[in-house]
Amino acid sequence: MIGSAVSNLGGRLGLCRVGSCDRMYMDASRTAVRRFCSFACRSRIKVAAFRRRRHE
Repeated sequence: MIGSAVSNLGGRLGLCRVGSCDRMYMDASRTAVRRFCSFACRSRIKVAAFRRRRHE
């Protein structure tokens, strides 16, 4: 039962791209481009990139 539900999701399951996060997410967006499990993880990466650019 679970196997068939997972296979129907295709490429919609993913792992968060933050190195310290081990959460999975299900991408329900129309274009299937989600990369993070939450807004907190996304924000953490964006803030780090901003700070890195400022110090260059």
